[in-house]
Amino acid sequence: MASRDQQRVNYDRIAARYDCERYRSKELDPDLLDFLAQRGDRDPAEMALLDIGCGTGSQLVADRAHVTEMRMVGLDLFAGMLRQARLKSNDIHWVQGNGACLPFAAASFDLVTSQFSFHHVQDKRAMLSQVCRVLRPGGRFVMTNICPREMRGWAIYRYFPAAWQRDMQDFAPREEIAAWMQAVGFARVRISLQRFRPEEDLDALARATRPRVTSQLVALTDAEYRCGMRQIEQESHRAETGERTISSEWCLLRIVGDV
Repeated sequence: MASRDQQRVNYDRIAARYDCERYRSKELDPDLLDFLAQRGDRDPAEMALLDIGCGTGSQLVADRAHVTEMRMVGLDLFAGMLRQARLKSNDIHWVQGNGACLPFAAASFDLVTSQFSFHHVQDKRAMLSQVCRVLRPGGRFVMTNICPREMRGWAIYRYFPAAWQRDMQDFAPREEIAAWMQAVGFARVRISLQRFRPEEDLDALARATRPRVTSQLVALTDAEYRCGMRQIEQESHRAETGERTISSEWCLLRIVGDV
């Protein structure tokens, strides 16, 4: 089992300020709603959801507000993140553990999710095998993440090129993930991509990257981070009125597997 010291980011160090990052707010997970609709013959009170790499628990808390009867469990490697999660809800089971060695019995969950965390897992194939083990027959796994190979023009990569290089090491290709899932027992695997091409305001980008809490920024050396911030601020100062934006792109990857 990988230790916290081997992780890309030590989230215990930034847990208290993690939620200040601009992408942290969550709404009800549409994949949960879709799954419940497809299992309309099942009582949600008899079903269970596991979120691996739950962080400070924002997604499960948003889900709980709308799905009140389903058993929900959030698992994270970092105690600091779970402390923040417990402040948000005591109606969700918060468990410290490693996604590659799930501390749950076989066939314990109907739906397992992993949002923006799979790249942190050291033994990715082991995690997928574990997910397949803990899912009940008819269960589903939904993985959501960014897809670095399809978003080279992301503003973060433009100003912090070392982040691109690190992500290319840590994010497995989607076809490889799908092949692993099929190899460990998922019967049906689907991949989808959703692309976005926003215009980024330079001042807003500078404000968003000053709280150094995204894994792309935290994983940088201090020198790499300062260099990127200096470039953003210099371009912002040079920009003329009305020309303070740059084109960006990012791509959302969704992989779904059924058992």
